[in-house]
Amino acid sequence: MPHRKLGILLAVAFTLGVAGVAQVAGASSAAQPPVIADAQLRALSSTFGGATVLPTTRTVPHWHGATLDPHNGVTYGYNMVGADPNGCSGSACDVTVQADIIPVVVNVGGLTFDGNDVVAATLASPQFATNDYGSTPAATAPGSFPNTPALIRGPGGVLSQGDAGNALQLQDATMRAQFNMVGNSTYHLRLQPNVLPSVTINVPGNQGTLLQ
Repeated sequence: MPHRKLGILLAVAFTLGVAGVAQVAGASSAAQPPVIADAQLRALSSTFGGATVLPTTRTVPHWHGATLDPHNGVTYGYNMVGADPNGCSGSACDVTVQADIIPVVVNVGGLTFDGNDVVAATLASPQFATNDYGSTPAATAPGSFPNTPALIRGPGGVLSQGDAGNALQLQDATMRAQFNMVGNSTYHLRLQPNVLPSVTINVPGNQGTLLQ
């Protein structure tokens, strides 16, 4: 059963998501961030680096595939994490990726946004916690919440029922269903979370500010 390290700052995404909507406990009572219209924002981006992934690249287990789109005749290539469902067998199909979770504490504009506050929710999320996704018959859509029905059947056909009763992580369930590796198949793509010490970033007043 291969075990590899996935070097990601997973908590950063959750920290930024929380920072955008809530002030965490313990933050100082500084003045509210100024309001800025979307039209005033001038976000800049740049592209740099990049390299083609090779079979010899030292990274998480991955494989390359290609699929022909019959509608436009274009063949699309892709790299995916995990074992190749078209070529693996037995225990070699069961891959566990180590996912490092690094909480980020950001002090900026007199406020503190603490990634430690969302670690428990991250570990309890479908990315890591297991659930019986195979018993869900179809996608759902908002109903009449808070009245009934809270949810109604959404667009699309019947979902894969081959893993009904199996407790799986969401990504594992998704990969197994899309490759038809369900039921008693040994195919798995599991994420093993490893919570590491938090990192604190103090943003100087002349290098960052808060806007809303």
